[in-house]
Amino acid sequence: MPKADISAFIDSLCSAKSRFFGFVIFGSVVNGITKAMTSQSIDGVFMMAAEAPWFRVYIPEPIQQHNVHGDVPGVKNMPPRNSLPIAYFYLMFSINILKKITRETNRYAKQLLTRKRRNNTLHASSRRRMFEWNGKFTITEIKGFLATIFNMGLIRKPSIKDYWSKKFKSQKTPWFSGMFSRNRFQLLLRCLHLVNNKNTPQRNSEFYDPSAWFKPIVEHANMVFKRYLTPKRELSIDESLIGTKARTIMTQYNDSIPNNETQGCHVVFKLLRSAGLLGKWFHVFCDNFFTSISLASRLYIENTYLTGTIRKNRHLPRLIKEANPNANQSVFARRGPLLCCAFRERPNRKVVRFVSTYHNGIHNQNEKPSLAISYNQYMGGVDLNDMMCGIYEDKRKTKTMWKRVAINIFHRMLLNAYILYKYNTDENQQISRYEFIVCIIESLATEHRQHRDRGGVERNVDAMPHVTLQRLPGKREKNCVVCSTAISRKRSKTVCLRCGKGVHGLCVHRHRCEIEL
Repeated sequence: MPKADISAFIDSLCSAKSRFFGFVIFGSVVNGITKAMTSQSIDGVFMMAAEAPWFRVYIPEPIQQHNVHGDVPGVKNMPPRNSLPIAYFYLMFSINILKKITRETNRYAKQLLTRKRRNNTLHASSRRRMFEWNGKFTITEIKGFLATIFNMGLIRKPSIKDYWSKKFKSQKTPWFSGMFSRNRFQLLLRCLHLVNNKNTPQRNSEFYDPSAWFKPIVEHANMVFKRYLTPKRELSIDESLIGTKARTIMTQYNDSIPNNETQGCHVVFKLLRSAGLLGKWFHVFCDNFFTSISLASRLYIENTYLTGTIRKNRHLPRLIKEANPNANQSVFARRGPLLCCAFRERPNRKVVRFVSTYHNGIHNQNEKPSLAISYNQYMGGVDLNDMMCGIYEDKRKTKTMWKRVAINIFHRMLLNAYILYKYNTDENQQISRYEFIVCIIESLATEHRQHRDRGGVERNVDAMPHVTLQRLPGKREKNCVVCSTAISRKRSKTVCLRCGKGVHGLCVHRHRCEIEL
């Protein structure tokens, strides 16, 4: 098998193109086992033997009947029709995934603080941000964090600190400072985690998996996508790359693929099998990175059609490989249900080669092969999804590769929430995608601010059992009773709930209430 760049399928997507956008199912790069398949006959139509001959087909070829696709496409398990946008957000971001993000983020914040104290690396540059962690991030705070991330996609600035900058009056954005302080947001972004680092094999381990840090959000996204939408018959599979300058070994060659299949074949089967789409006569469209004669044959054995372009250097009948048709002409060859085609659209264009187990050798009124027209119509699902996702994605640079991937998936989940909204809302009540995102941001922000302004009680996990901290409302601050001196004042946004004195989260283990004394 020729070596290929694994980055081409790190985030391969299986998309059913709808009349709105592409509803996406993600693929991850976790090692898997491909079920062995043997050559066999299908209803006596043909034998998948390698020595079976190819025959030239002259148009028009008799039209053959196709097997019936049993699944009824559309949405399922929906909230009441014409529900508010926030209802569709919670379909994608369930309470379980929000709890997991909150739990693992708090766990990593505690691990980070412990490590810095042990190594004596809690320098002044990071101490102020660590003081912002008073023992616990809450679920409503994670919701506010997501609202801030989504709003950064609508209001783009060069760097994160610019959202809190007050240097230029014309560039102020007070909404962000009303949600979080800059230090609090940057601390939350730094501590954002989806897994427990102690249970994840590190880079020097033989079991190291670079996708382990974002695998939970991929698995959750795949689960909810399948739960709420049954795709149409036509599916498109294509690669979707996430740009990052972070260092990662995921751009290296993956040698875990079985020797008897190409990389593209491995990806297609893994995506369809994980999505439960094999054996239902779906019609899959692929580009020449994935398509091969072997893939088309094996998919037909699994009761799945395939149409795609194919590279000239792959296994093809000589008639198609050496074909050089004139402009607006095509050459066909068939072996059982396998149909190959070489087509040149214009005099100055290259010959394009197709493989299909669904189409017949016929032309439309413009003298184009029907399989070429079908390919152009349905192949753009993933590219359309990338385009729609990129419109309102911040694409913020990060030093950690997996966070860039996770935030990208957050935006794709939000886009799919809008697709469900379009399906389940009357046309005269539908709003634009921009307004849909704004409504979700407002709902999440309101919940976060109400919880914060009520003075949500936070308990420090490192503190004495009797010490409880309360956040001051608004921008109020008090001097920390522990670390402040007559010369140097240390301001705190949290106070002891019993004595009312200002106390930092890092100082609470040294605090003793006057009431207690």
